Amino acid sequence: MNRLLQDLLGHLELPRASLSVFASERGRQLQQQQQQQQQQQQQQQHDNMSFAGSVAGLVTFRNDDGAEISCSSGSGLMISEAMVAAAAAAAAASAAKYLLVVEKDSIFQALCGLQLWNLLPCVLITGRGFPDFCTRALLGHLSQSLQLEAAFVGDWDPHGIYIYLTYKYGGRPSSSSSSSCCCCSSLRWLGLLHADAAAVPASALLPLEKRDKALLASLLQHPGVAANEKIKNECKLMKEKNCKCEVEALECIDSSELQRVITTRALRRLWLE
Repeated sequence: MNRLLQDLLGHLELPRASLSVFASERGRQLQQQQQQQQQQQQQQQHDNMSFAGSVAGLVTFRNDDGAEISCSSGSGLMISEAMVAAAAAAAAASAAKYLLVVEKDSIFQALCGLQLWNLLPCVLITGRGFPDFCTRALLGHLSQSLQLEAAFVGDWDPHGIYIYLTYKYGGRPSSSSSSSCCCCSSLRWLGLLHADAAAVPASALLPLEKRDKALLASLLQHPGVAANEKIKNECKLMKEKNCKCEVEALECIDSSELQRVITTRALRRLWLE
């Protein structure tokens, strides 16, 4: 068999490796290598899905083939390149008036469970923490093509402010403006605010950690913060009070407090410009 194989390879002028034929030991090594590559690819796919953003609410995307994707049921859909392309081509339709960017997936899921869009005509977007490219691109295209009022809901802490600035100005923290479509310059800060942190029990507040303080010092030098007195004041209050507050702390007041805060501030435009 080996001689026939050698004759065949010689006739074709090909090396043994081109037909994935190896000696037994090398064959085992190759098989292990292939298995490792497959496992890495599967893990990468899982990681990509874990960090991909989601969208829910009153928005429908139309694909190239004319099929429509509705986001108004369930716990939202993972943001795809097809959605971004549809939004960029103005192939997205919405009856919403507000575009709410939610920092955390847990809060996003809670708002989906409430079907907030039935109380407040809105589209919900989350990057599950720090947003990926597709999430920021979708926000940028939807805010431009649908002309919705865009507002951010996140923790009252340095990381919440930093994520907000990333959505507003793009992925370049040293810049206060960006020509990229992957940002939303009209994004406002809806909350949390210092007033919210002051309203919850002191036991629900968390002290600033060393990395929080370092990030806060950096944020106070950010052009986007320096140019916005209200956001700057929130940062100064964090530093002065030496504490932070997560959105979940609102449940200490009432289970419906988050829903009330979002709807009231959006309808009355009580956000930080």
